[in-house]
Amino acid sequence: MHIDNLKYFYDIATTKNISFVAKKSHISQSALSQQLIKLEDKLDTKLLERSNKGVNLTPEGEIALKYTKTILTSYNRMLEELHAYKNNKKTVNIYSLSYVKNFILPDFIGDFKKNFKNYKINLSSIETPFNEESLNSSSFDIIISSEKFLREDIVCQKLFDDEFVAIASPKFNIKDEYSIEEILNLPIIIVNNNTNISKYVEDKLSSFNSNSDSLNVLFTTDSPLTALNALLVNEAISFAPKTVAQLYTKDHNLKEVKISNFALSYSMYLLVNRSFYMDEKVFIDTLKKKIKGFLK
Repeated sequence: MHIDNLKYFYDIATTKNISFVAKKSHISQSALSQQLIKLEDKLDTKLLERSNKGVNLTPEGEIALKYTKTILTSYNRMLEELHAYKNNKKTVNIYSLSYVKNFILPDFIGDFKKNFKNYKINLSSIETPFNEESLNSSSFDIIISSEKFLREDIVCQKLFDDEFVAIASPKFNIKDEYSIEEILNLPIIIVNNNTNISKYVEDKLSSFNSNSDSLNVLFTTDSPLTALNALLVNEAISFAPKTVAQLYTKDHNLKEVKISNFALSYSMYLLVNRSFYMDEKVFIDTLKKKIKGFLK
């Protein structure tokens, strides 16, 4: 099985347009179709349904796409590390919840990098519910997650405790404090990026409302940044980690809305591949100090 065939399959599955992928890949449509047939023959399964309207994934194709994405990510990481090795650079792959990746790490990563000039740092988001299977398949060195794992091959250390809070624009004429039942009647922007922590927030809110469809949802997004930006121009609330809310409310004039007798607490953990930890303890300890120092 050639890696190019997987790339072709991934591009077609995500664009649903064979002619576009053929043009982008500089091959004919018939040659591209032959490559897909070879891949299907190799896997002994039909991956795509073709019609005059385009292509769609079969159920088996959905499974193949999930693993193809992982394979291509690992392949690209390998190429990056080989290139970095040739140039005497150490590659570090850090996977993180998007809240940490988008709002905390960028604020000090430049200063942090000055101490590790020969390191190439890749920051990626955890995009799916993080579990034992994703831990096994990830090409990670460091993971920053709300999930705690106790395994021999993983060093797991608590980074900090946090909680989700409700925030809104000061232009939204609402009270400073509500009960949880009252606040669920307000227009709300839901962040659902398929991570365990977003599911935790949704489940906790739904537990106070037996019919989740009756929630006054303005819209749902997979981007925390989109939700926060939307609050600036909409009369609605959203939930964000207190650490992020404090940063964003200070810079963008949002306000925290208190909820009486209600808490959405959680902890963040640093998960490190043990072999990487043994080789790069100074890097890890410095990263931890930077994160904790930034949050003080």
